[in-house]
Amino acid sequence: MSLADGREYVLNSPRFAIGTDSASNLVIDSEGRGDHHAELWRVSDGDWLVDRSDGDTWVNGRLVQGRVRLRSGDVIRVGREELRYYPGEREAVPSPPTQAAYLAPADSALAWLTVQRGGRRGDRIELRSPVVNVGRGAFNDVVLPDSSVSASHARLALRDGVWSIADLGSVTGTRVDDQLVTGTTAVAPGAILRFGEAVLLFEQPESGARRRSGKVVLEVPLSPKLAEPLQIIGPTPWRRPGRRKRRARLLRGLLLLALLGLAAAAYFLSRG
Repeated sequence: MSLADGREYVLNSPRFAIGTDSASNLVIDSEGRGDHHAELWRVSDGDWLVDRSDGDTWVNGRLVQGRVRLRSGDVIRVGREELRYYPGEREAVPSPPTQAAYLAPADSALAWLTVQRGGRRGDRIELRSPVVNVGRGAFNDVVLPDSSVSASHARLALRDGVWSIADLGSVTGTRVDDQLVTGTTAVAPGAILRFGEAVLLFEQPESGARRRSGKVVLEVPLSPKLAEPLQIIGPTPWRRPGRRKRRARLLRGLLLLALLGLAAAAYFLSRG
């Protein structure tokens, strides 16, 4: 599905070519070299995206090197064309991606948008994809049915744990806390996002569990080595030394006493 106009393209052949060549299944406008920019392969274990360009094929913001297996909801960028992939027959409500190229599987919401002003006022929208398109068109991930919102208005993206937003050439602009977005702007939890006249509150899950002490304890899974029982290094219980050790200590004590006796005798003789 094209993220620009919502047009759908059906993978009706084992190899679906994307490129500037008119013979391609999907003809795009690209500055990259080569008539065939990328190919979608339909094989028994799923659908794969194969790069045929000079390094301008992306999936979920990650450059494709060679080929990558596609998952439901993945965002593909080939040249200037951006598409969202759905396997098999497209469902009425597309299922969220099970895994992104740079995220662990999202079993719960990655973030939320609560509509404070606009046609969907009061709605709390879950964001389960690392790339979220916002606009008035029905093909967007977040649809805002407001006349002040452009068909393709803005895009939210999550990378390395940080959300950012970019305007997609909208007429009324995109703002973060009343600041106009001109490039890519980071979005912090609690930020107010404005798409035209629509106002939304951005929220994120907490990164840790808060304890009574007020400190935040990060819940980071341990590696297999760190998960093994710890080897305690420190004071050990006192044990009675063996017979050889006791004999050695006794001999050292007697030798020390003999040396002290000789030293004392030499001292008194020197004074006499």
